[in-house]
Amino acid sequence: MKKACLVFTSIILLIYTSAVCQTPESFVESGIKKKTAKDYAGALQDFSKAIELNPKLFNAYVQRGLGRYEIKDYEGAILDFNKAIEINPGDFVVYRYRGLSKYNLTNYKPALTDINIAITLNPADWYNYYARGLSYFALADYATATTDFSRVLELMPGSFDAYSYRGLSKLRTKDYSGAILDFNRCIEILPLNAVPYFNRGLCKEQLQDYRGAMADFSKSIENDPKYTAAYNNRGLIKNKMNDFQGAIADFNMAIEIRPNDPIHYFNRGISKSKLQDYLGAMADYDKVILLDAKYKEAYTNRGVLRIQMGQKDAGCMDLSKGGELGDQKAYEGIRKYCNQ
Repeated sequence: MKKACLVFTSIILLIYTSAVCQTPESFVESGIKKKTAKDYAGALQDFSKAIELNPKLFNAYVQRGLGRYEIKDYEGAILDFNKAIEINPGDFVVYRYRGLSKYNLTNYKPALTDINIAITLNPADWYNYYARGLSYFALADYATATTDFSRVLELMPGSFDAYSYRGLSKLRTKDYSGAILDFNRCIEILPLNAVPYFNRGLCKEQLQDYRGAMADFSKSIENDPKYTAAYNNRGLIKNKMNDFQGAIADFNMAIEIRPNDPIHYFNRGISKSKLQDYLGAMADYDKVILLDAKYKEAYTNRGVLRIQMGQKDAGCMDLSKGGELGDQKAYEGIRKYCNQ
């Protein structure tokens, strides 16, 4: 009988000891493991249990904020980072991720404020400059973004993303040759990635190196056969080189991949007009307007086409609509064809 009581007591002690071991810190540790395994629901639950047991536990708020950040609950993440900063205002990572949360909510200027604090607290961390560069890029301050991405590359040589964004920043400031050098580095780092070939093609197009641009768009398509923008832009280059049938083939591919994107029908309509396939062009402009009733250029082009086909009244109505929506070329058409 005594032996049975001893066994029973041992079981009670084992259960009690197990319960006592569930400290706030152990819940945080468990949550981190679950977060690493992408079990975000379980991780957030563990971090919340840790906070219930110790409402002043800094790392529990940080980790829950990071978990919410990873599942794109940016508003929830900001609340956790706010609390973490109240407890410990000297951690640069918390400011950085609160800034990135605001960035992802398109609150770019408040994001900069936080990221600047992160840089002040740790000026040697490359990711701080990358985060700030993203914010400046979003605010269209491309020169300052270029400076930040250059700083990233000083601290983290070989960063594909830093070269990519610095190249895009240079592209936006019309430094096409400088942008090409950055996209070249991207291609060296990830030669099977379709994006840097596409971006380099955009630069070559602006430099009127149409054959070089077409080669880059083709390489982009080779790396990603579903890259609609590459088909679209290669089609535009073919239009410029008077290869209208080739352009139509590319726009057809873009439409096959993204049948609800009006721009591909619009561009195909231009190619068909060049080939004097006016009915086909008209059908494409009709489709554009069906998909986007405010596509001003489609009304303008359809209006001119209708006038050329002898439908002056309908054509002038389209031109009027295009002008109403803000296309200045529509007014040129009205003066030329309708005010007579």
